Amino acid sequence: MQIETSENRQPEDQKRTRAIIIANPTAGSYERNRLQIQETVSFLNEHGWDAELKLTTGPGDGGKLTQEAVEQKYDAVIAVGGDGTINEVIQKLAGSETALG
Repeated sequence: MQIETSENRQPEDQKRTRAIIIANPTAGSYERNRLQIQETVSFLNEHGWDAELKLTTGPGDGGKLTQEAVEQKYDAVIAVGGDGTINEVIQKLAGSETALG
């Protein structure tokens, strides 16, 4: 149980940072880091973010999910995966106001 303090409490009138974590479950690092990725989502949500994890299911999914995040005005996209996933994400973020994490 976490005790709410002024350090981890979000002011009600402050906008929550919206982020999507896009992960490739077939990337070699995903299975080794699955628990840490889930803990990161929980940590961000507990500290004033609105974060969610989306898993890719095949080629092009990273780009599609990123494009949706850009269109929905997410603040950040965090890429977790290999070179292919990261490349798909950065290509769709180019020129947008959504940050890469």
